[in-house]
Amino acid sequence: MRPESAGALAPLSAAALIFIVLLGGCGGGSLNIARLGQQSSGGGASSVEAIDFEDIRLPSDSEILYSDSLVFGQGSDWIGRLALRSPLEEAELVDFFRTNLALIGWQELSAMRSATSVIVFVRDGRMLALEIATGSLGTSSVIILVSPMSGGGALPFAG
Repeated sequence: MRPESAGALAPLSAAALIFIVLLGGCGGGSLNIARLGQQSSGGGASSVEAIDFEDIRLPSDSEILYSDSLVFGQGSDWIGRLALRSPLEEAELVDFFRTNLALIGWQELSAMRSATSVIVFVRDGRMLALEIATGSLGTSSVIILVSPMSGGGALPFAG
């Protein structure tokens, strides 16, 4: 893996790390996300059509994997794990999320590109971590983890 910024994961708080570890996946079904959001045509910044949610944008041809997702709260005050399957390639998904999350105020904190890419964003005291991997049969998997950042600042990893 090649870090694109120094200290790639240092800004994650201990609470966010515990949250990420506790939200491991299960197996199971899916539903097309077009039933959940409002479809829009990305405004020219990205050629991929998107579904708008209050504080994130998802590619419209993705599926939410409900049995692998766990979300608490609503609107722009939710936390949890959102699992997706997409027909887009890993590089297209990385570009999509970088462009569309920046448009709605998420600031990229760090990124690591490899077979499984990880990108971390922050906005309004919240952290969003993306894990994007090429899957089987021409699909990619996306895991979106959202949690509050600790009020006391970030804790460094113990080495």
